[in-house]
Amino acid sequence: MADLLSMDVAAELMERVDKELEPYLRSKEPEMDLPKVQRSRDLAKADLTMLWAPVCARRKIKPNEFTAVLAADYEAFAAANKDSGKANLVARVAGEGPYFNIFLNRGEVFRLVIRAVKRLGKKFGHTDSMKGKRVVVEHTSSNPNAPLHIGNLRNVMIGAHLSRIMKAAGYDVKEAFYVNDLGAQIGLTALAYTRCYHLMKPAMKVDHWIGSMYAIMNTFTELQRLGVDIGEIGDAFAKGSEAAKAWCDAQVAAATDPKVKEGLIEYFDIFQDIRDRTPEHTALFDLVLTETRKIPDIKVEAGKLNLSYERQNPEAIRIFRKMVTDCLSGVQGVRLSIYLCVAEI
Repeated sequence: MADLLSMDVAAELMERVDKELEPYLRSKEPEMDLPKVQRSRDLAKADLTMLWAPVCARRKIKPNEFTAVLAADYEAFAAANKDSGKANLVARVAGEGPYFNIFLNRGEVFRLVIRAVKRLGKKFGHTDSMKGKRVVVEHTSSNPNAPLHIGNLRNVMIGAHLSRIMKAAGYDVKEAFYVNDLGAQIGLTALAYTRCYHLMKPAMKVDHWIGSMYAIMNTFTELQRLGVDIGEIGDAFAKGSEAAKAWCDAQVAAATDPKVKEGLIEYFDIFQDIRDRTPEHTALFDLVLTETRKIPDIKVEAGKLNLSYERQNPEAIRIFRKMVTDCLSGVQGVRLSIYLCVAEI
């Protein structure tokens, strides 16, 4: 049997099966428009199949009886008409309901496919069936205000491989990284970043450094919401653990609202955890505190910075883009077609 010549090996195999079965089917139904061979949804039942339901409906006959009769004489026909110098692709057929099920000569199919793999090399499996269609695959899109984690890697792998599959199918694929550069959390991070990045060289991975700024700033805003002066709590912790505990206990004891009391206990613990995590975290924490302790409402100030960025203020753009670029440096091994900031969409 001649080698498969097209890029779409599966489609060519089905075309050949179609042509191989046509003389037999024509001998049974000379006037009928024959249905196309298609892939079986259940390989346990068949390799390929032909659906005769529409034909049977038009002729008002029972599909299961029709396909059973159609399949009954195939083996005798195939044996009588076999070309001794050529292997058949169809091993046998069977009728099941409205389906004319086809079972392939797998040895011959494997031989043809292996030869096609050798001929096509890395292009094997590619097709131009979707040529002319364009698609954008957005993936990775890690937050610029948080450390990269295994979930980001998962998104990279899924997006990159889906893009390759779609390219192999003939799509014109553009891969896009949407940068989350809007929102309250971005404004909080940018506020700390712009006040601290020129005063301290990162002592950890830059995306961890920026993510830690967000954690610190979010803790400060929550404490301010609970009525805490972040300068005072910072001074208490600077005096040592005993002084910090005494100050925090006094604040909790003075709170009359149960929800405020609960919030203070939670965020005092978070404050201490972030500050004391590592010496590098302590240094960053103390710097952010020094640079923001006099801001009466950090959330409002971060909102102003966000608004300035949305209004395309050049200085705000410089701050946000530098922060985003620094954070993305952690994933620069991924080269995508498009990097789009949400603010520009």
